[in-house]
Amino acid sequence: MFKILLYLSLLLGVVHQCRSQCNPSATTVSGTHAPTGQICSGDLIFEDNFDELDMQKWQHESTLAGGGNWEFEWYTNSRENSYTEDGFLNIKPTLVSDETGEDFLSSGLLNIDGGSPAEECTNPQFYGCERTGTPENYLNPIKSARLRTVYSFAFKYGKVEVRAKLPAGDWLWPAIWMMPRYNQYAGWPRSGEIDIMESRGNSELYDGAGNNIGNKLVGSTLHWGPSETLNMFMNTHAEASNPDGYNSDFHNYQVMWTESDITFLVDDVALATYAPPDGGFWEWGNFDSSGFPNPWRTSNSKMAPFDQEFYIILNLACGGMAYFPDGMTNPGGKPWSNTSPTAIADFWKGKDQWLPTWQLGTDTPIFKIDYCRSQCYTPNPSPTTVSGTHAPTDTICPGDLIFEDAFEEFDLKKWNHENTLAGGGMTHQNWEFQWYTNSRENSYTEDGVLYIKPTLVADEMGEDFLYSGQLDLNGGAPADECTDPQWYGCVRTGTAESILNPIKSARIRTVDSFAFKYGKVVIRAKMPGGDWLWPSIWLMPRWNQYSFWPASGEIDIVESRGNRNLVNASGVHIGTQMISSTLHWGPAWNANMYQLTNVDKMDPTGFDVDWHDYQMMWTEDDITFSIDDEPLATFAPPDGGFWEWGNLESSGFSNPWRTSKSKMAPFDQEFYFVINLAVGGVAFFPDDATNPGGKPWVNTSPTAITEFWRGKDQWLPTWQLDTDNAALQIDYIRVYALSQCTSSPTTISGTHAPAGQICSGDLIFEDNFDEFDLKKWQHESTLAGGGSWEFEWYTNSRYNSYAEDGVLYIKPTLLADEKGEDFLSSGHLDINGGSPADECTDPQRYGCVRDGTPTNYLNPVKSARIRTVYSFSFKYGKVEVRAKLPAGDWLWPGNQNRQLSEDIRVQLKFSAIWLMPRWNQYSGWPVSGEIDMMESRGNRNLVNSSGVNIGTQLTGSTLHWGPAWNIDKYMMTHAERVNPDGYDTDWHKYQMTWTEDDISFSIDDEPLATFAPPDGGFWEWGNLNSSGFANPWRTSKSKLAPFDQEFYILINLACGGIGGFFPDSATNPGGKPWSNTSPTASTDFWKGRDQWLPTWQLENDTAAFKIDYVKVWAL
Repeated sequence: MFKILLYLSLLLGVVHQCRSQCNPSATTVSGTHAPTGQICSGDLIFEDNFDELDMQKWQHESTLAGGGNWEFEWYTNSRENSYTEDGFLNIKPTLVSDETGEDFLSSGLLNIDGGSPAEECTNPQFYGCERTGTPENYLNPIKSARLRTVYSFAFKYGKVEVRAKLPAGDWLWPAIWMMPRYNQYAGWPRSGEIDIMESRGNSELYDGAGNNIGNKLVGSTLHWGPSETLNMFMNTHAEASNPDGYNSDFHNYQVMWTESDITFLVDDVALATYAPPDGGFWEWGNFDSSGFPNPWRTSNSKMAPFDQEFYIILNLACGGMAYFPDGMTNPGGKPWSNTSPTAIADFWKGKDQWLPTWQLGTDTPIFKIDYCRSQCYTPNPSPTTVSGTHAPTDTICPGDLIFEDAFEEFDLKKWNHENTLAGGGMTHQNWEFQWYTNSRENSYTEDGVLYIKPTLVADEMGEDFLYSGQLDLNGGAPADECTDPQWYGCVRTGTAESILNPIKSARIRTVDSFAFKYGKVVIRAKMPGGDWLWPSIWLMPRWNQYSFWPASGEIDIVESRGNRNLVNASGVHIGTQMISSTLHWGPAWNANMYQLTNVDKMDPTGFDVDWHDYQMMWTEDDITFSIDDEPLATFAPPDGGFWEWGNLESSGFSNPWRTSKSKMAPFDQEFYFVINLAVGGVAFFPDDATNPGGKPWVNTSPTAITEFWRGKDQWLPTWQLDTDNAALQIDYIRVYALSQCTSSPTTISGTHAPAGQICSGDLIFEDNFDEFDLKKWQHESTLAGGGSWEFEWYTNSRYNSYAEDGVLYIKPTLLADEKGEDFLSSGHLDINGGSPADECTDPQRYGCVRDGTPTNYLNPVKSARIRTVYSFSFKYGKVEVRAKLPAGDWLWPGNQNRQLSEDIRVQLKFSAIWLMPRWNQYSGWPVSGEIDMMESRGNRNLVNSSGVNIGTQLTGSTLHWGPAWNIDKYMMTHAERVNPDGYDTDWHKYQMTWTEDDISFSIDDEPLATFAPPDGGFWEWGNLNSSGFANPWRTSKSKLAPFDQEFYILINLACGGIGGFFPDSATNPGGKPWSNTSPTASTDFWKGRDQWLPTWQLENDTAAFKIDYVKVWAL
């Protein structure tokens, strides 16, 4: 068994149910399951009794990466590998070959990129998302689980207690450990790691001295150091031994973490206390002579890096190239060598040695978890539960309206768009013909109605594009990300046999904003008409409680076909005259029992000619579908649940719902909404059905999508695209539970947005940089070059971004100082990280992986771009940033995520302090706008062809807007100010006031410009009727669109680039070492460093961008 109890640092062993006074604690907490009130000494702040496996608390890893040690397991979310039973969490290894056959290991392909958020691959490092087996390099042969509280619970300082019975079995590797939530001091091991317990499963594993280092030994460790090559863990490693083995009984593994030290214990017996001297871990490690700068120098705590919040990880690994030394002795030997390139294949081929020790039919190899404890929980009066950013936070009472959207506006905080070419692969592959995208041509609100409408890609790109073009949907901003890489969902190339998806449409979902369990749903909608259209309103599980589809279920409230005269082989009209409601469930994709829980409804007039109410009542006992208050069917499983109902004992599969106490499993977990309009595909439209003009493709054809498009003369006239005939229309969605201040127009969202009512004048965001709070500021990690092929690498490192004496510094450094100069021309950079804090944030333009060559050097400068994309965004308010700009040739405090035509780029300035839309309400840049508060260049003597100093003496403020990237009307909303002394010589306040009518920029309280569009908005102001584009802001009721949505804040320091920000025609002392048209610009820039490097004065702070504070007030 395995228990976790988490207390505060001054725990006395007693947890009070109530108290009359509170002794405040130094502990801090965050996450969706962190307590929200005052934290008092002795509080129990985290708990899980594992009566069920709560996926909102525990997020599964899904990766083949091997934990950084090339281990042999595949971490997955499967109830075969992680499940609760009798109040225990079990983590159990299984064999991949039992599921796929042994040949699959040496020849199969694994692509574990999932189509829904719950199925995403969590670590792409080391081929973690896709691998192909070969005879030399087998696929990971073991499936297991790693669970973490990365989003639900993190804490700083406290006591953790884990009661566990460890697994036994050769080469198994159980661990209970903690990692930093935000990597406060950059990547591992600079930000630390706390290993509460790790052990080996071998019963008879001996080192060279004859010591048993298998399951009779456990270790506890702190990892820390200034570099991956200088990890001082051996200074902070302790072990405990037990002759009976830690797999034979239960033991308590504990850590006490205070502001002064960290103590590891087993069964209340201290193993070691690690207390750094006053000079901290830097002094303890004697690092002054290490050649590395101190990553913890900006901290006021000697405990750095262990002075930030960490989250909990539980996992069972297997083998690998690091933890099981080759020099050990073990019965039957060790089947692989740590230096062997065929280690994983050797391990599997030696299974006759180790597999019998696992005793897979017993509990021997299982990691068991008994409970975790946190604050007291008060059950809701209603059985309904909710979660998400738009879920109510108060007690839920029977009959409460817990979610509503009347579509007076299109709220993209509620509705997240899918952006994929995958063809409907959220559940299983239908190879549909649409491209789901976030465009107001395909999804928009008008007169209180949501429209999802198909359009033709050929109308936008030309028909030849379908046959020869390439689509790459990987976007650089969170709002632009490709959401499903499965089945070539992010990148496709058209060919004559298999054209690109010819239809654009939309799929929207409440995956982050609202999920619920049990309640009543009412959706008023009008179905579309048009051959081969496929509208659907459905629900999917938020956390995949019982593993993948259909084991975790699917609820289809309504789906239909758009054909008005489609008749199946039985003579039944299966087009617009029929709607269906369905539950999908089963132990595997090929054992989906939906036919038992499907109901159809006929209407001879067609569901496309009028509005109808589509309804569902979901209780703890059954699910009922209705239309216009007329019940269609009630699906109530017997006491044995859906397993019994499906007669699945003889299916050959194990019961994925066996651990649930509800007969409704898998429909006893929270689900979210999905609304979409699909087109065609190879599954939903039968080949034997008859339709006027026939069906232009067959479902088994490898060229189905091409045949569909070539048959457009049959179906396109039925769509009537000049009307709303083909649009799925939604009037409203409502979900019910089974129960003194001057208001401000300002709206806010994010983890650091204040809760409650916003009053006029409220300070709604502030950072004085007394510390660098990485919960507020998220780093970009990319080599992409900001859209202009700039020369910097944006990274999360305390050498490039840090707070000191109440000031934020963003400072450039040289990659050659860290890696050596030869690395620039021959090195390889792969910055895909394995944890959320290490992820590459922009894959565009080789942003995650690059190789240096003699003609194309790697980005030679490291710098930082930080943003509040997840922590704070707002609409309307007053912003003030006090800053001192950097000086240094070719430094660029600011850059953008795009490339512009040369004539535009030459003139364009870029922001150092700027704002971008959180949700891209009106589609991509610049349609959804951009606000540049301040922009400048670092050259002190850069003069343009007109004789104007365009370096440190000049700053600009700009609004970017337009219907397309090549029609950015920024020059109408751009203002500049000159300061002969230079903005790098003193501090200045950069200010913006953003109202419902206009946007004003100021410097040091002196107005710079006010931009107020006319009543016809920016469309009228830009005279865009003759632009050839449709008005993307036509559905907005605000003349300020696109500046009528929430934006987040960015601060950055870039360097160089070929986008024209540093014109070739400008003069500069020593010249400009590269040309904007050169294919070797980065190389030329570095080779010309004798010109620019002295101007940076890296020995001081001349080249650093300094921020004193950032403040935002409500209007």
